[in-house]
Amino acid sequence: MPLLSIIVPVYKTEPFLDACVKSIQAQTLKDWEMILVDDGSPDRCPEMCDLYVANDNRIQVIHKENGGLSSARNSGIAIAQGKYIAFVDSDDTIEPDTYEGNIAFMETHPDVDVVQFPAKRIGWGDQFYHKPGFFRGKKELILNNYKDSPIDNTVCMKIFRRELFDTIRFREGHVHEDKTFVLQMLQHINVLYISDIGCYNYYRRENSIQTTDSFSKTSDWIDTEVATLQNIYLYKELKSEWIGRWMHNVRWLMNLQLKHSGWDVKPLLENLKTVIPSFNLHASAKDLYWYIFICIRGVERFHKHYLNLLKTKYL
Repeated sequence: MPLLSIIVPVYKTEPFLDACVKSIQAQTLKDWEMILVDDGSPDRCPEMCDLYVANDNRIQVIHKENGGLSSARNSGIAIAQGKYIAFVDSDDTIEPDTYEGNIAFMETHPDVDVVQFPAKRIGWGDQFYHKPGFFRGKKELILNNYKDSPIDNTVCMKIFRRELFDTIRFREGHVHEDKTFVLQMLQHINVLYISDIGCYNYYRRENSIQTTDSFSKTSDWIDTEVATLQNIYLYKELKSEWIGRWMHNVRWLMNLQLKHSGWDVKPLLENLKTVIPSFNLHASAKDLYWYIFICIRGVERFHKHYLNLLKTKYL
C-alpha cells in the first residue's frame, strides 16, 4: 500500500503530459502510486500513458470513455490505495519537494485532514501563498474560505486523507467541480493546515476550460454560487461580504450578455434571486441601488435597463 496516491486525469494534453509525469517522478517522496486516467483522449495521450506504465511500476492507467474531469478523478479515487490522495492536472507540474515535507507534517499531526501548499499561477497571476497556520472547526474553515480566502477553492494544491473520500466525490457532468468539492469538503473536515512547503504550478492554456466562455459553464458557476451564497448567509460575520459577492455575479452575467448577444441570462439572474436574504445588508451605494432595483422591479426590467446602460457605456 503506497503512502500517497496521485490521480492525474488525462485528456488532450499531449504537449504537456510528459513534463507533468516527470515532475511527479522527480518528487523526493518515493512512496507513491500515480494513477493516470485516460478520459478517452483522442490524441497520443493513451499511448503515452501505456509507455509510462511499462517503464515505472508505480504508475498505472485507466482507459475510459470521455466523461469529464470529475468522472476521471472519481475513477482514480475508486482504485486509489494510498493513505493520502492528491490530484495533478495533466498540463501542470509540481515542484520536487512538495509531497515529502507536507506528508511528513500530516504523519506527525494526525488531526489534520487536509494540507494546502503554495501554488503559482503561471501566465495568469502571481504565486498563491498565505502564512502557514491551522484552521479548526467548521465556522473558522468557512470564514477563511470566503472572507480573507486563505483557503483556496482548488484541489490540486492540497493533500487529503483517504477517509474523506468515503463520504464525498466530485460532481460529475458539470464544470467548476473544484469549487463544489471544496464547498462539500469544508462541511466534512475538522482541521486544515496551510503549509509553506513545495509549490504547484498552474499553467494558463489558450482554449482551456478556464479561458473560454460557454453558457453551460456559466450556468454551472451560478449554481455553485447559489450554494455558496446560501452557506455565507448562515454566518453573520460574512454579512458584509454577501451583497458584494451577489452583485459581482449579477454584473458578470450582464457583461456576458453584452458580449454574447445570443445568450439569455435572465434565468440565471432568477436563480441568483432565489438567495436574496431578509436581513439588512452592508453594501456600497451602487450595489445597494441595483440590489433594491432587482428586488422591487424584478429581473426582467433590471435586465433591460442595465443592458441598455452597458450598451451606451453609462456603466
